[in-house]
Amino acid sequence: MSHRRNLIKLIEKAAYRHDTWQVFSDFVEMAALSISNSVDLAQFDEREAQYMRVVQRYTKEELALFPEMLGELAE
Repeated sequence: MSHRRNLIKLIEKAAYRHDTWQVFSDFVEMAALSISNSVDLAQFDEREAQYMRVVQRYTKEELALFPEMLGELAE
């Protein structure tokens, strides 16, 4: 199975309580915030606060899918 298909399946799995586009948008935002905070500390606190606001929308089980999504995207 392709990484693209795997990514889509993970997004759909996380979207059982959420809109698919919202899950995708949150995934992209969380990934961007994480990458940015790893290389630029100038606005770390603001980005971390935004990251935590997004995280609060999801259960622990749903959040576990997001690193898998990033792995599929990277591959």
